[in-house]
Amino acid sequence: MPVLPPCQQGATLGECIDATVAAFMAATPDLPGAMLSAQSSGATVYRQGYGVIETLGPVPTAENSFQIDSLTKAMTAFAVLRLYEQERILSLGDTLDTYIPSLPNVHWGSIQIDQLLAMVSGIPDISSPTLTYREALAKVAMLPMKFQPPGAQYDYSNSNYFLLGELIDTLVGPSSNYMDYIRDEVLDVFGMPNTGLIDRASAQDPAMPHLQGHPHEGWRDPVCGYSAGGFASTMEDLEAFAIGIANGQVLHEQTYRAMWTNYPLNGGGKGLFGYGWAVTTGADGRMRVQKNGGGYGWSSAVVYTPADDYGPRPSPSASVCVMMNGTGNANALVDDVLTKVIASGMS
Repeated sequence: MPVLPPCQQGATLGECIDATVAAFMAATPDLPGAMLSAQSSGATVYRQGYGVIETLGPVPTAENSFQIDSLTKAMTAFAVLRLYEQERILSLGDTLDTYIPSLPNVHWGSIQIDQLLAMVSGIPDISSPTLTYREALAKVAMLPMKFQPPGAQYDYSNSNYFLLGELIDTLVGPSSNYMDYIRDEVLDVFGMPNTGLIDRASAQDPAMPHLQGHPHEGWRDPVCGYSAGGFASTMEDLEAFAIGIANGQVLHEQTYRAMWTNYPLNGGGKGLFGYGWAVTTGADGRMRVQKNGGGYGWSSAVVYTPADDYGPRPSPSASVCVMMNGTGNANALVDDVLTKVIASGMS
């Protein structure tokens, strides 16, 4: 991770963010372009594109579509928790075989839904640019569990979220499916019309991904990533997502609190994740929730800190979103920019 510069004395927030992104891109090989946006108190306070969306192409805008890969998981988690609020999932502690009676691995049925959400199931990870998610799950089903019992330790795995997509499909079918449900209950509520399992041909103003410094025309088939990493989005939509979170849309307040609580491990201690998000504490002592996506020529991340109403200096909520058409440490960039948004006095 490059050392990013502090804000110059007297610089505006925009000037500070621009210098930060310039330093990040200069120190990050093979990163042609980025689109970044910052929010405070549920409103966008800065938005800027950097570099190019394709070789010798224009500067990225908020209307360009990028594949967001694993950032999809945060939205899948919202859909699962919405089903729980609707009592179509009776308890997040229910085992998977309560709702899906036939699974390709005998161990998977005893895994709890909340253990899938929190990345503590023990199911091995898999990700592929060519296999559909069901083909990927069939390969994983032949492998031994990484650890037993479920809930013993944190271990990031796309397989968890493939299975959560299957769970949603099962609960809303046969007249509906995962994408129908997440569109109606999550994306439309947040106001995200250009987010979903969208291929390049139907994407709005698509950016071109870059692998090892070289552009390539093809996007990964959305069915490969599906509920774990198949979405494309725009910065307009990610802004709506961040603002909707600040405004408490889609889920009830107590469900948000559960989503942003580190999962307790069986043997003591806590995992890195709550439900769909990494939950950490910033240097300022405030909670931060974060999800990133990356691979196959893309990088993206959203980081959010709730309002601090009780400290010595009450502060509003703040968030930062980034989308890049190359490989870079998106988590580190948004975390640094969020620190600067908070320090600016806007949060």
